[in-house]
Amino acid sequence: MKKNLFREKIREKIANDALQIALDGNADRRTTARVNAFAGIPDHKERRQRAHAIRKDIVDHLDDYVQQFKKKVEENGIKVHLAENADEAMQIFMEIAGQHDAHLVAKSKSHVSSPG
Repeated sequence: MKKNLFREKIREKIANDALQIALDGNADRRTTARVNAFAGIPDHKERRQRAHAIRKDIVDHLDDYVQQFKKKVEENGIKVHLAENADEAMQIFMEIAGQHDAHLVAKSKSHVSSPG
């Protein structure tokens, strides 16, 4: 799929009100489910604090963790692409999609997105 056609399809889907309503409903259901799940855990506040401490450690040492991750997955034959910024990430993504004539893409992490 050509880059312009791909972007046109993205714009078309973003402008689809029914799709956006469905996505909003999905987000609401996930949020409600998350709140309900935490309510059933007696020590959820302590676990949340521990999770925040773990996250802080990871953010403080992110470069080390990224290199550890990259090394491990490359040992398993997976190619890792690192980008300096959102524009570079999108460029890498579009090149990969173009190489495979992608017609459908599922985005699962915000790391592959552009703030605009």
